Amino acid sequence: MRRAMRVPLLIMGAGTSALLFAWARPYDPAPWLGDLASLEAGAAAGYANLEWHVTHVVDAPALHARADSAIRHARSNGEAREALREFAAAFHDGHFAVVRPTPAWLRGLADRWNGRQEDTAPISSLRGVEACAAIGYVDEPADGSLLARVAGYRPLRTGPFESGVIEEAARPTIGVVRLGTFGIERFRAACAAAWPRVRDSLARPRCEADCQYALRVATGDELLAELRRAIDTLRAAGAMALVVDLTGNGGGSEWADVAARQFSARPLLGQSEGFVRHPHWHGALQTERRSIDSTLQDPSTDTALRPSLVAARERLDSALADAAAPCDRSAIWTAGLDAVACRQLVSGRRFTTGAVPYLDASMRGRRGADAIFWPASYHFLEGAWDGPLALLVDRRTASAAEQFVALLRDADAGLVVGERTYGAGCGMTNGGIPLTLPHSGLEVHMPDCARMRRDGSNEVAGITPDVALPWTVAMSAEERADVALSALRSPPLAPR
Repeated sequence: MRRAMRVPLLIMGAGTSALLFAWARPYDPAPWLGDLASLEAGAAAGYANLEWHVTHVVDAPALHARADSAIRHARSNGEAREALREFAAAFHDGHFAVVRPTPAWLRGLADRWNGRQEDTAPISSLRGVEACAAIGYVDEPADGSLLARVAGYRPLRTGPFESGVIEEAARPTIGVVRLGTFGIERFRAACAAAWPRVRDSLARPRCEADCQYALRVATGDELLAELRRAIDTLRAAGAMALVVDLTGNGGGSEWADVAARQFSARPLLGQSEGFVRHPHWHGALQTERRSIDSTLQDPSTDTALRPSLVAARERLDSALADAAAPCDRSAIWTAGLDAVACRQLVSGRRFTTGAVPYLDASMRGRRGADAIFWPASYHFLEGAWDGPLALLVDRRTASAAEQFVALLRDADAGLVVGERTYGAGCGMTNGGIPLTLPHSGLEVHMPDCARMRRDGSNEVAGITPDVALPWTVAMSAEERADVALSALRSPPLAPR
């Protein structure tokens, strides 16, 4: 019996020795310094907001020295890993981060939980909800409007965009629409409603890239129609002014652009979109140019659009040359921005809407319009609301939600009320520029584009409200709502 008991004891002793050896193995900073070098090289080559942050927020040589010292003096791999995370966090950019990769088994578990299937799975026979789940759409309703907590609020519509009115004696009625996210993939019910139209056009049993894009647009159109119904309901209820509640909206997708266009009859000009000199963008611009070439060669393309298409192609050629031009920013980490002779971010060549900043309704419906102005892919109604407008924001309003706010504010179509927005700005295009640090395996996420506002500033700076609210962390939601309503009742939402 004693001999039988020695086996597990010996095994445990061997395992303990191995663990003790691993624990006792001295920390080596060299491979972690290699990861820091890879992180800095990747950011110098592809981080769109680097120059803006180095000019306004971050002392690049000091940041490099701090990270280098932290890794050299770290006592463990964990401390070295934290130094790399803190390097990215110093930029206070919601799209720039160093993270652990999600394990494949956990991604698979999440996919199964949400009903997602392999891309190769046949889908043409599935009903809407199942098909949309298989493609990756989830049912993730946003929380309700902050203003639903004030006295006199009367809910009118539920669904994807909660809406209601605030009614008080002897005061104009205020309409409220809650936009909690701009992520189209979070509206599975809208996707399910759009699915039959897309399924009927499928040539293959799987929903591949073209099908998924068509479904994305069709789902966006469903949501645009729901927004119009919400606006019509509020107007019928006597709303004299409208508040769009964007508090806590962390963004989503380019759909924010077309959604914004329904809240003003004024033309909303696409923002100047900066891109990085990098193969990632060179490839994307080549794809865009091929699309314009194909549109020009198509005999059914509307004649009235051809001059704009030719001009767009010329601008794309210039953009392609810029994207291919080398720019070595590596000296920024030791000598600062002044030591770099070039700028990695190119602006003024294109717009967030494509090759042109705007097309009016008479041109948007012409064949080929979406090749130069991608919002023409959607069915939106400019000026579905055209009364007094306020945009309620807080410090968690970010990314695509900031684009929504900037488009309307820069057109003088609405006033911004609340707190300074987060300052995430533009994010990643076409999946972003992948970067995995060679030693640790940590993934680096960084934006490869930048949106410029009317005054030339980078949207990553955040949006300063026209009416700042004295919210504090100690306030309850009800108190914050009352403060917001008090400000909204003042001149910002006075009927025109």
